[in-house]
Amino acid sequence: MKFVIWGEDVGAGTECVVKVPALRNFSLTVLEDAVMYDVGGSPRWQAYFEDRASILKFDPARAKDPATFAALREKFGVQLSIG
Repeated sequence: MKFVIWGEDVGAGTECVVKVPALRNFSLTVLEDAVMYDVGGSPRWQAYFEDRASILKFDPARAKDPATFAALREKFGVQLSIG
């Protein structure tokens, strides 16, 4: 496999781990049959939205504090700010 991370070529051989820094643009090219596992870095959107909805419904006073949702975004790796 060949990764391009922010314009820099990064080769990945057998049993290689490639860490893509958060918020970096990347692409990959598969050069031969391969198996790839994504073991992290993805936001946990469903859990974020479930917790957010619960706070809005059951604890509206807490929802008014901007730090509440900032902490929730940090916890689940969500970069998007929704009101």
